[in-house]
Amino acid sequence: MCRWCVEHTARKVWYLEPSNHDLGTINRFQRFWDWHIDMGILYGTIDDISKKTKPWGFPKKNFYNFYAKKIHGGQVVSTLEESLKILEMSKDVYLTYCSCRHSTHSEHPKLYKCILLNNDAEQARRWDGKAKLKGKPTIGTYVDPEDARDIIVESRKEEHCFQTVLWKWPPRVACLCNCDQFCASWWAPEIDWGQLPSFYQSSVINADACDKCGICVKFCHKKALTLDNESGPHIDQEKCLGCGLCVENCPKKVFELEPRKEIYDRQKGKSVNLISENP
Repeated sequence: MCRWCVEHTARKVWYLEPSNHDLGTINRFQRFWDWHIDMGILYGTIDDISKKTKPWGFPKKNFYNFYAKKIHGGQVVSTLEESLKILEMSKDVYLTYCSCRHSTHSEHPKLYKCILLNNDAEQARRWDGKAKLKGKPTIGTYVDPEDARDIIVESRKEEHCFQTVLWKWPPRVACLCNCDQFCASWWAPEIDWGQLPSFYQSSVINADACDKCGICVKFCHKKALTLDNESGPHIDQEKCLGCGLCVENCPKKVFELEPRKEIYDRQKGKSVNLISENP
């Protein structure tokens, strides 16, 4: 998420830090913010995206872009192992439907694949408890860690979806999304950093072994990967999210993940080159 994560020992990342999984006390202001202001802005964004109108104007674009960078956003997770580690470290789990998918693709039924974690899981459970008492629809359902693990594994291995870990300010782990290409940020190109790439990016290490089967292209949701009949696979690093699906699914082991050289720095509010700034 920021330079600090990359510069410190063993490439510490925010979502693998125990302190960002703690079930700290959520005061009334934070509850009000999370479930009224934040959710209102989130669903307002999805509603705007679902209308598929012309690109947003200057005020709305800049507001949503700021919000995605500073208040509530997501970052791609590069491996299944990391996703399972996030789940293992979380203190609470609750399953909800993918609101982005349901809103932007209303023809699809609700898909329960978004796993709320920690404080967000606890708050959602409380929210649904009150909804049931009032006879109102709920947003989620109980799920035990083993079932949550099965959802993550199946989504990645069987459906070839990568995971996105969602955060809220201050950086705390809020959710693990298993819907990848249905996330709202995919449908809002005006938001430059709506979905942060992972700390890694794919690279070609064994082009000669490529037999042009096309599996990697099929799994690359961002279309960052192309195949040339002569030179073989090519990765557009500007588009690569570092999801790791090409690495995991290539039968010839043509690709590998390498540390990203450039990433968004939340503290500075801009993209920084980690190599030039940290020789």
